[in-house]
Amino acid sequence: MNYTNVINEVMKQTGKDKEICTNIADAYEEYCTEEVKRPFKPKVDAEMVAWVANKTGHANDDVANILQVLVSVVRGGIRKKIPFMKS
Repeated sequence: MNYTNVINEVMKQTGKDKEICTNIADAYEEYCTEEVKRPFKPKVDAEMVAWVANKTGHANDDVANILQVLVSVVRGGIRKKIPFMKS
């Protein structure tokens, strides 16, 4: 999946507009760059949500919802390309 497809799927699943989804996805990318080990955690956690919410100014609930969907969509896309990857 490319970035546009990921954002479109996140918008579809969350019902949020493109601006919010892209802001949170871009902030998550920055988070991953600064916190190298943290993105590989199995679940979205409070620290991750707080970091992205602080960066974007969006409400924690919106950030948590969008991040959970974003991570799920990205991991699902990776699983389709790497069949032996564990869920």
